[in-house]
Amino acid sequence: LKLEQRVLNLKGMVDDAVSSPQAYYNWVTKQVGDITRYKTYWGLAREALKVMGIEWDALSIPESELFYTDEVSMNKIIPFLTYPAEYYTVSLQIDCDDYALWAAADASRIFNLNGIMQAKGYLGDVYHAFNLCVVGEGQYRLWEPNAGFPWAGSLFKIGENGYNVKKWR
Repeated sequence: LKLEQRVLNLKGMVDDAVSSPQAYYNWVTKQVGDITRYKTYWGLAREALKVMGIEWDALSIPESELFYTDEVSMNKIIPFLTYPAEYYTVSLQIDCDDYALWAAADASRIFNLNGIMQAKGYLGDVYHAFNLCVVGEGQYRLWEPNAGFPWAGSLFKIGENGYNVKKWR
């Protein structure tokens, strides 16, 4: 199935099976299974990203410790951090920024990973928000949290698929 259909199927299963935030947490963590979790420091990540030309949006001040996982574990949890395209609602001003925010918040809430960040930049020539994650010391990947986009639900390197990161938070 295409990712969009998998996400809609997942949404249906969640709607049918989950009755509370705790039940959702239990269900998702059971679906994903064990993930490997590492610790580093935001200062190191901030400097590494700065060297790559990606500026920190100083409106947010991260905690000193940064918790992340590897690519194998990220690929297990990304389906739970990718949301149906139908959630995009212009009249309610729900857009790409919201998708990126939801993914970062859910990664922290469900998986205790705060190394998933909102990224802001360009997709081609158009402003866009998406996600940036730490997958190893000095290693970063992007993903698109809106299932309606071609590269949604899979990790890729910075600069690939037309995604150009300028800032993170």
